[in-house]
Amino acid sequence: MEEKIGVGVITCGNRLIREYGCNVEVFLDSLKQGAAYSKNRLIKQFYDECKGHIFIFDDDAYPVIDGWKEKIIDWCTFNKVHYLGGIDLKNADILSAHGDVIQIASPYIGAFYYMDRECIEKVGYYNEKYGRYGWEDVEYSNRVNKCFGLNDSYPYPSWMNMYLHSEDMFEENPIQNMNTEEKMKCIKEGENECVRMINEISKGNWYIGYGEIRINT
Repeated sequence: MEEKIGVGVITCGNRLIREYGCNVEVFLDSLKQGAAYSKNRLIKQFYDECKGHIFIFDDDAYPVIDGWKEKIIDWCTFNKVHYLGGIDLKNADILSAHGDVIQIASPYIGAFYYMDRECIEKVGYYNEKYGRYGWEDVEYSNRVNKCFGLNDSYPYPSWMNMYLHSEDMFEENPIQNMNTEEKMKCIKEGENECVRMINEISKGNWYIGYGEIRINT
């Protein structure tokens, strides 16, 4: 493909990094600074390297069919999708389906994400205020939704889960980076920030620059 592709995996070092069928940049979050922090460092690196298409995986998610990069990029380009994430289809609020496109009311919360340069330039980076775990993907999905005028629905390929697999989404109990009590504490602590940011997004304030600190008000 003409545009360069960046593929990254974020990890705390507890799990085996699988084979992705391509060169992969691994970001080790040794200080446990969180998913948003880790994703942002990979996105910034790929953006500076002029990668046109970026894939970010948690370390319990991986491709299972060759040609996954081209398949996803072609689908996103054809459907004018600038940001795409995993969906828990068991609990997703499905609105409609046409061809290989499912329209879902639920924001992307999966363990893998695709974004292009236009998404980074218009929406920016993940909000690192959430710390180790929590709402960063829900907030980012809402920012993308409003920026690109998606009318509160998220397009999703019907074949996605055949090409990319997430152990967590299928409840396969991968080695845990934090226990349930820690997760729930992080979710509770980040709830006010997410509510605040959803309000800001509704006003058109969806861009967050690299390294920008968000403070609760």
